[in-house]
Amino acid sequence: MGGIGSGRHWPNKKVLITDCRKLDVLELNRAGALKAGTIGSMSWSDDEDSHVSFCCEPEALLITYHGHFFTEATLHDSHRLTLVWSDCRFGSKRPYFRCSGHKCNNMVEHLYSHGGSFLCRWCLNLAYPCQNENKGDRAARRAGKIRIKLGGSEGILTPFPMQPKGMHDRTYIRLRVQSMADGDTAFKYAYNRLGGDVDDLPVGVG
Repeated sequence: MGGIGSGRHWPNKKVLITDCRKLDVLELNRAGALKAGTIGSMSWSDDEDSHVSFCCEPEALLITYHGHFFTEATLHDSHRLTLVWSDCRFGSKRPYFRCSGHKCNNMVEHLYSHGGSFLCRWCLNLAYPCQNENKGDRAARRAGKIRIKLGGSEGILTPFPMQPKGMHDRTYIRLRVQSMADGDTAFKYAYNRLGGDVDDLPVGVG
């Protein structure tokens, strides 16, 4: 069962970065995929039936995708991703992707695709999940993060977790007050969406 705000749909919302294929240049570098001459394969955990092979050149990463790639039909698609190496302190170098979007040319760590070319977040006009949240959703997320930090569950309607061993009383009280306040805000926004009047709610419903 989802929490407050789950399952709703926003009109005209942007595509989220979590709904796209993502390439992380630092992750690929740590895996050794960005050494010139390296040939290998990779995959995304939510698309086990698709196959992605790659070949690294001195200034580009060539990837070939064979699978559905957000379509019902099986596609065979190739992408050439430009690599840029920036000098760091002490003589090391740091990799970036060079976005090939129209009038972009940005150096970025991540490239995304929603069925087409791999481009940066700005070129594809993507949003983070939190950008589709209203004030009540953000409050619920903040309250849930505190509950998880204290060893409890995320849901704001569940009992508040006990004070963890070793945590100062002042810290626990501050987190509890903050989480309860955010919980009240989230609950009132949800109540209002259902047609209720928040003025009828008692203080401290969280």
